[in-house]
Amino acid sequence: MENPVKRKIGGVALRPQGTVYLNNGYWYWRGVLPGSADRVAMPLKMPGSRSTMRASKPREVAEAAAWRIIEEHARKREFERTRPRDALTVNSLCDRYIEFSKRYYRNALGEQTSTVASNAIDLRLFREFYGERYVADLEHHDMLVWRDALCKSGISRRSVNGRIATVKRMISWALDEDMIYAQSKAELTQMSPVRKYRTEARETEPVTSVPADCVEAVAASVAPSLGDMIRVGVLTGMRPEELCTMKWREIERRDEVWVYRPTKWKTMHKDRPRAIVIGPRAIGIILAREGKGEYVFSPAVAQAERLEEMRRRRKTKVQPSQECRTKESPLRHPGDHWTPDSYRRAIARKCAELGIPRWHPNQLRHNCATNVRRVFGMDAASAVLGHSTGMRITNRYSFEAAEDEMIARAVPAMMSLG
Repeated sequence: MENPVKRKIGGVALRPQGTVYLNNGYWYWRGVLPGSADRVAMPLKMPGSRSTMRASKPREVAEAAAWRIIEEHARKREFERTRPRDALTVNSLCDRYIEFSKRYYRNALGEQTSTVASNAIDLRLFREFYGERYVADLEHHDMLVWRDALCKSGISRRSVNGRIATVKRMISWALDEDMIYAQSKAELTQMSPVRKYRTEARETEPVTSVPADCVEAVAASVAPSLGDMIRVGVLTGMRPEELCTMKWREIERRDEVWVYRPTKWKTMHKDRPRAIVIGPRAIGIILAREGKGEYVFSPAVAQAERLEEMRRRRKTKVQPSQECRTKESPLRHPGDHWTPDSYRRAIARKCAELGIPRWHPNQLRHNCATNVRRVFGMDAASAVLGHSTGMRITNRYSFEAAEDEMIARAVPAMMSLG
């Protein structure tokens, strides 16, 4: 392709990254469009044609078609940037907000957070309702219609309020970026959140701790490495991500307890410290894992332990041809550490095999919070879980202990006055 610096759109020189290539007898272009970070592959076509250009066309013709795609995309972006606020559609606003989210929602390590994907999901129904309409034409009534549709869609009330909050944030951001008028923001952000038992939105039950027999049934049935991981989760109250990525070098060994300082955690973007205290019982479990890799818990180690257990339980003699059936180049290899998703799936599969109620790893934090609060009170439970925003969050994690605490405080008064 010719020198891209010679081509300008809106006074900005185009520097596209890509190449023209042949694929099964047709011309294609693969590269990064101006203003985008994603690499795409697109078929090349002659002007006015709907068919992909065949290989019989000269390469110069294919390059000219690629330039038409690049320039058309650049002109569209320039129009989006300079067009009047009255002409901004909901689809365009959502696209620009998602691009902003990819740059803005990052943790201290520079990695995108889960908020980016959540924003895309939260805006999905809003796009379906008003995607082609101009933002300036929307009214408060339109937002109420969309809110009612959310309540009837089957998602929980908390999810409804979360999606309403996302749309409000997007509209406020659009005003800050001078994309919409102030009256549009005032018109579209006056929705009140959905109140409990006041709409058709589904209510969810409080998340409680897992019965101890269910926890031990799963821990005893899985590979020893995964079983130890579950037991440590109950004893320390770590979040699943913190437990999955625990490394030996991140643990400070003290005389009576250990202190684990994870590399990344949920609230690191708020500059809140996270130090997890590991007691003697958990230390004994973790020490048995020492010397088996960089990470304390590893799927590769769990797989090796599972195979070893299968060999140990085998009752018939192993044939020479079956002594080692491990593939030399398998398509999938066990990772060096667990992920929250793989950890959750392993537990879910075992719950289904055992025929017990399904539970998820984060509920183990509820077990830990309940046990700590019953003995040492709310302040200790907050410190163990790493809650620094007050007692309200810890109260949700120790729901059962809250009732016991209330009864214990009321008993002396009723013994005296009741």
